[in-house]
Amino acid sequence: MAEAGDGSAAAEPSGHDLAAFDESWARLAPDYERARLQEDSLDRLLEWPAERSLIGKVKGATVLDVGCGNGQKAAELIRLGAASVVGIDIAGQFIEPIPRGLHLVQGDLSDLDRAPAITGRLFDRILFLQSLGYARDEVHTLRTAREHLSSGGFMVVARSHPIRFAVERSEKNGTTIGEEYYSTEPYSYASVWNADVTLTHRGGTVADMINTVMAATESLARAKGLQLESAVGPGLPMGRGDARRLSQVLLNLVGNAIKFTDQGKVEIRARRNAEFFELSVVDTGFGIAPEDQKRIFDEFQQVDNTSTRKKGGTGLGLSISRKIVELHGGSITVESEIEKGSTFKVTVPINAIAIKEAAQ
Repeated sequence: MAEAGDGSAAAEPSGHDLAAFDESWARLAPDYERARLQEDSLDRLLEWPAERSLIGKVKGATVLDVGCGNGQKAAELIRLGAASVVGIDIAGQFIEPIPRGLHLVQGDLSDLDRAPAITGRLFDRILFLQSLGYARDEVHTLRTAREHLSSGGFMVVARSHPIRFAVERSEKNGTTIGEEYYSTEPYSYASVWNADVTLTHRGGTVADMINTVMAATESLARAKGLQLESAVGPGLPMGRGDARRLSQVLLNLVGNAIKFTDQGKVEIRARRNAEFFELSVVDTGFGIAPEDQKRIFDEFQQVDNTSTRKKGGTGLGLSISRKIVELHGGSITVESEIEKGSTFKVTVPINAIAIKEAAQ
């Protein structure tokens, strides 16, 4: 195997036998890559520019692109100044020529812990660009990826926007795009890139969302010696709403809880209350004074105490979270006691309909 940074591609299995992987990938990959490289494709017009803005400046950075497809986007990051990029994809059908600094290797994103190309390496950016949904266990894959994240680095997880699936479902079922956008039913269809391949999309659950958030934050809690726990009520139904935006809310609350807690634990709770979901983030942190609780959800407002000033921040996260929740017809509240901790509670209808985008 050529060393990373040489502009190389490695087609051999990355630590396990890839010969047994689903042969549909081999049929789908070439047609899929050709389709999304077209100048008028949704990927080139909307998704890749949006992903680039999330990735930020890459000059001098090391990047791991998990589920990189043919490596085209990874190559663009090299041209934008990345010091080195490793791309992993199960199909192993990569672009040529490969620019110097880019190492493309065939491997399964479900088994990153078996990929020799990243063993012992840390990356400033770890990317899952419309690929995480193909992992056998998303939480395991995220946890494994975080072990390769450098101090100060971050992960970007981008999923295909549900509007593209809504359009396909509405055409097939003779319904409106709006009805199908909020549908939680599994949807299977023949790929437009290869008629022999059938794809299935399924709605997510509250438990899925909590597991993903915990996977993304557990290393932060562990670094501070905190316990990160979850308690999910049994039999929670599928819900309707913008799962991506609600995950953003939960991630912000958990991140804040870890940030402002120096000992003890942070717990995520979920239960059903009549026709509502109740999501709570409970910590054993510094606590918030009653007078600060009244304004903490306002823009550019932070609790004015020594601990908060030391931790830093813009004071925008809770304001944006409140907007997202309210646009789902829900509410967000806080109960807190100084030196004992805080509980942030999000209540949203089970069949919420997000009226419009709350934060760009």
